[in-house]
Amino acid sequence: MICESMRTCFSSVIYLSLLRSSSKIQNVPDDLVSEYVYESVCRLSPRDGISRIIVLLGPPGVGRNELKRRLLSRYPQRFSTTVPHTTRPKRTGEVEGVDYYFTERSVMEKMIYSGQMLEFGEFRGNLYGTALSSVRDAQQAGIPLITPHPLALQLLRTHEFLPFIVFIQPPDAATFK
Repeated sequence: MICESMRTCFSSVIYLSLLRSSSKIQNVPDDLVSEYVYESVCRLSPRDGISRIIVLLGPPGVGRNELKRRLLSRYPQRFSTTVPHTTRPKRTGEVEGVDYYFTERSVMEKMIYSGQMLEFGEFRGNLYGTALSSVRDAQQAGIPLITPHPLALQLLRTHEFLPFIVFIQPPDAATFK
């Protein structure tokens, strides 16, 4: 696909389910079709006052969180990150709105059911998650660096967020050990 106007062109996704007539993809199971996409890439102009999110993806142990931590500590005026929500009790030294947003379980469940959470999960009986409002707040504070679960990309890949997705590839198996 050729972009007619580089300034107004946004990434478009064409799912393979629309291309079933192609002999190369006829054997792709229906439940996997949404995972295989073709995406045209176009140049996007910066938007005034809004920073595009940088999503760091990669397999566990590859160093996504370490890279994020180093960028945040080395360039604190340039980069920002989200503040997660949790239902667990606040620990000594933790600051509300800096380390976590400490939330009642019923409030967080309402946020989940109303689609306000980018991602969420439960660990040791407590809910943890990242609210979409936290992503928006991080956009206002700088260039957001986030390391979400890959399934969260479906919510981020919108006109509002337009993330840069960086895949961090691990070294070969011998080096990675």
